[in-house]
Amino acid sequence: MKVLYFPVAVAVAILLCQAIAVTGCVNNVACAQYNGTCQLKTAVCNGTEWNTGCSGRDCTCCIPSPENESVCIRKPWCQSLGGTCGAYTAATCAGALDPKGCHGTCACCVPRVIANSGCKDKGQCNSLYGGYCFTKNVHPCKGFQWNGGCSGTNCACCVLDTTKCVIKKRCSDNGGTCVAPGLCNKPNSNPNWCVGLNCTCCY
Repeated sequence: MKVLYFPVAVAVAILLCQAIAVTGCVNNVACAQYNGTCQLKTAVCNGTEWNTGCSGRDCTCCIPSPENESVCIRKPWCQSLGGTCGAYTAATCAGALDPKGCHGTCACCVPRVIANSGCKDKGQCNSLYGGYCFTKNVHPCKGFQWNGGCSGTNCACCVLDTTKCVIKKRCSDNGGTCVAPGLCNKPNSNPNWCVGLNCTCCY
């Protein structure tokens, strides 16, 4: 009979250990800077939950906010580019808009040209494609890289909207347009005449 109870005792012990581990939520610097409190994900949070702001199993950082409005937290890559988080739209951001650059119901607005990069927007990167100028292999690009549109040493344009295509001169000279490969209804197509993640020159 004792042998039959042994697995049950082990299971209970394991559950107790897991329960102790689960409640070991520890505030870290990131959570503390927003006056947040680390708690279990199953607990009610009267504010914004931030999953990366705490240490411990199944823990989340609960950041209080007035009337439970979402708190805007700048992600590392947005911060590295000098971007700011807020209720930006394409019309209010005087630069490149990345809806995924911040945590919360807000967006990251990146300047047209990254500070101290030595790059210059030639009037195409941001105005035509909503991108920003950056130094290749130095600053991150969360979209696709276009080597035109910016001037300066080792500079390129980062287009955040990955649904867009940049047309090359060879494509326009042949009367083509850049579209997704499945949308080309003309006899010829060449993906090398367009820049983008899912683009081809249709002519």
